[in-house]
Amino acid sequence: MTPLIWATLLLLLALTLAVMELFIPSGGVLGFVSVLAAAAAVFIAYYYEGPITGTIFLFVIVICAPILLNVAVRVWPHTPIGRSVLIALPETSDEVLPDDEEDRRLASLVGSRGVARSDLLPSGRVQIGKSHYDAVSQGVPIDAGQQVQVAAVRMGCLVVRPLEAIEAEIPPDDPLAQPIENFGLDPLDDPLT
Repeated sequence: MTPLIWATLLLLLALTLAVMELFIPSGGVLGFVSVLAAAAAVFIAYYYEGPITGTIFLFVIVICAPILLNVAVRVWPHTPIGRSVLIALPETSDEVLPDDEEDRRLASLVGSRGVARSDLLPSGRVQIGKSHYDAVSQGVPIDAGQQVQVAAVRMGCLVVRPLEAIEAEIPPDDPLAQPIENFGLDPLDDPLT
């Protein structure tokens, strides 16, 4: 066989091994052999066939190798090895957390009111209904016996805030906080008459 055929075979071997490196877990051995085959192909092309043929082989490696690797990387996640190695990303944050009865029960408590059974500096216990729960204060210390409202649930723990702070957030002159009877409006029994 002529040196041109050897260089061509080594070039094809290098490109094939570079793509196989993505599909077969070899710990980098196939990639290393691919680089050696590519270097040998360019060396043989330069040494035995001249600078023009050697430069053509070098350009083929510089242009074809990235294109083949790009195609292989796009195909790789759809192969059995790619699916086993890559972790599918969840679409929502709810898919990350385990879904069990206790999490749903705690999530249903958001907005509920209760009483702090211990000082929350920032964590402690609260009572909602007849049940006791671990809770964390939302930024301010809460004394035992103080009324609280559940603001959120984080990592299996209720996040509460004092009820006085919630009521203080609504200014007394806010028209949206006033009952409708305070405005002296006539009842709308039949709006068409």
